[in-house]
Amino acid sequence: MFDNWINVWQYPNIGIPFGQTQSAGHDMYFMDFRSIDKNGEPRIVHIDNECDNEITVVADNLEDLLTKIYFHEEI
Repeated sequence: MFDNWINVWQYPNIGIPFGQTQSAGHDMYFMDFRSIDKNGEPRIVHIDNECDNEITVVADNLEDLLTKIYFHEEI
């Protein structure tokens, strides 16, 4: 699927895609290795394929994302 997302859907090759949304592949979550925290962990971003691959940072790292989900915070 990674090759499909990068080569067919033309998502940017910035890290590891790990979460599709309900839009059937038109936007996804990625571990963005262009920016890592002090522990070497990538930030988490949302990429909207329908909006010219607009990138929105949603969390500083995976632990931060999971904390937001657990506490029902907006991401």
